Amino acid sequence: MDRGDVGVEELVEHLQGPAWIRACLVSQEGRWRVLYLDAVIGAEPDSWQTQSWVYGEVAFVAFSAPAEQLAAAFSAAGDSSTWNAAELSFSFPATQPRVQWYHYPSYGPRHDWYRSARPSISYQVNEANPGNRQLPPSMLVGSGPSFFDSRIGFNAFFTGDFVNSRDLPPELAHIRCVDSAAWLGPIHVTATELSVQVGGSDVNGAILEVYSETLRCSVAVPESGLQSFALPQGPPTHLWIWLKRGTAWLDYRAITPWTSVDELRAANVQIEVPQEPQAVIEAIIYSGEGPQVEFKRCLPWQGETQPRRPLKTIVAFANGDGGTLVYGVDRDEMTVVGLEVDDPTLSRDRLGQMICSQVTPKPQFQSDYYTIGDKTVLAVRVEAGTSPPYGLTPDSGSRDKPEFYVRRGANTLYAHPSDLRQTVLARLPSESPRIPGFPS
Repeated sequence: MDRGDVGVEELVEHLQGPAWIRACLVSQEGRWRVLYLDAVIGAEPDSWQTQSWVYGEVAFVAFSAPAEQLAAAFSAAGDSSTWNAAELSFSFPATQPRVQWYHYPSYGPRHDWYRSARPSISYQVNEANPGNRQLPPSMLVGSGPSFFDSRIGFNAFFTGDFVNSRDLPPELAHIRCVDSAAWLGPIHVTATELSVQVGGSDVNGAILEVYSETLRCSVAVPESGLQSFALPQGPPTHLWIWLKRGTAWLDYRAITPWTSVDELRAANVQIEVPQEPQAVIEAIIYSGEGPQVEFKRCLPWQGETQPRRPLKTIVAFANGDGGTLVYGVDRDEMTVVGLEVDDPTLSRDRLGQMICSQVTPKPQFQSDYYTIGDKTVLAVRVEAGTSPPYGLTPDSGSRDKPEFYVRRGANTLYAHPSDLRQTVLARLPSESPRIPGFPS
């Protein structure tokens, strides 16, 4: 990712064409002003809808306008810049003289409500005197849906998530300029071949470069289409794919052991390579803990200090996207210490009985032993549950009072009611009704 900065007055040169804008406005002394703005230039977002939610102190508006006007508004902010949209007249606060920019590849980081399938340049405009920028701490009742918290309303308007809250971003505006000149489309990896779809309106002269530990090649791309590369030694562990012209990159994609399945799917990368379970577990341990991986030094009934809730991570995995719990790895030192068990089959069955008796409803899981070096570990793979929420009942007296857990990064935490609701909603069929105008 490249980055830099430009003067705010130079934005007029960089922002061209139509802009699709979502803005949060706040009323101060009877006048509306921009509190936060998010814009996409160069490609109309999916499910776009012009709309407005107006409340007492806060308003949310979605509209389109020429990007040049947006750039001019910021360069004149704090002076005489006034806009009209959705029957509201609002102004822009004064901005800092320099604007940060970031060059992202296709399927780069998702910002608020939009993730581009094309490369983009993102500009972050900051307020000159931000002070204590925050949403008014009040309920929202007006022309849009009602909310108990203005932060939930903010999150609902910008992301379509009506359950969770979101704090105001630190910047005044985030502007993403989509570049459709040349880009990498779907990528498909098999045991013998790599195929890359290249698209764009100005592909001629671009170079597609592919390299790894064992492979390095590049081809000229005269036009949009599918490019294929043989993998005579099988799919590499690390793989980088670049689309470039001269000394400038147009798009890129990286596939490494640390790239999760969800990240690959989000980046439109499909890998169809048979994997040995042993290799999968080694890769999991090598990659470290995360939202779907946790390590335990010993089995729940081993060790001097017994964890009070040894299976809470199993519950969190079932409530989330699934995960793998590996026993026999020191999470602090990130080393394989191994397990000391007299009867591996008996220990595995004992752990399985604990899971079945203490987690309600019963989750789908599989447990197996693996040898890493000369050490033995036990891996428990938990599937994303189909009947959430899953609760922990560690003893007979807690059957009526299950404990619920979720994953937050590499940590397992108590679940809030909003977490449980989101867990249940995520398992609903895709054809469930949604509020029109919001991305699925």
